[in-house]
Amino acid sequence: MSHSHRTRSLALVALVVALALALALSLRGGSGPEAAFAAATAAPGTAISPADRTLTFTGSGDVDLQPDTAVIGVSVHGAGASSDEAQGVASDKMKAVLQALRSLDSVHIADADLETQGVNTSRDWEHEGRFISDQSLSVTIHDPARSGAVMAAATAAGADSVDGPSFSLDEQSAAYRDALRGALADARSKADAAAAAMGVHILGTTTISENSGGGGPIMYAADAAGKAASSAPPVQIGPVTVSAQVTVTFAYEG
Repeated sequence: MSHSHRTRSLALVALVVALALALALSLRGGSGPEAAFAAATAAPGTAISPADRTLTFTGSGDVDLQPDTAVIGVSVHGAGASSDEAQGVASDKMKAVLQALRSLDSVHIADADLETQGVNTSRDWEHEGRFISDQSLSVTIHDPARSGAVMAAATAAGADSVDGPSFSLDEQSAAYRDALRGALADARSKADAAAAAMGVHILGTTTISENSGGGGPIMYAADAAGKAASSAPPVQIGPVTVSAQVTVTFAYEG
């Protein structure tokens, strides 16, 4: 084979290889950045994924019940030339109060219903050489309607101060469950209203969280002003409100 013919054959082979490489590179260009951009922009930019189709609302529920427990506070005061003397005066008063409360016929007060809240003895800085002593007692009454009689008995026995009563529920678990159901229904009603405005449908709940602070009763104090040892003060018993609050996330479609 002549030298010139060999040269033309090699050139032809090189041309074929170059064309093949060019074709391959052209075909690969369909999966490059330009193609990816075209595919991405072909989908609607405002589409919301199913995981993001949620609505979150808080709900609250309240249950009003008649209280079954009342609590009053009783305080006595003593004074004397020494701390022992002042404390002795206060202690004698408190012993008389305790005896009177335990002896009541109209209402039963057990020892477990009587709790010392504090005892304090100190110098009387307004009167030189004198001492003062104060003692306080908490009394739980399981018949709230009788709290006036208990207050009158404490006053007649020598109490220097009687405060209350405050009303509450001894057992509120069932009431709180009812309030919780009301809170969930409240949150759902808000979600349904929002879904109707949006033209979508609620599928169900995804998360439910109980907000802190719920479950405690709101305690009402009766007005015991004008109480006297000779008669029980009139006590008006108000309702106790048990509250619950939740935060609920709902899934929707449409």
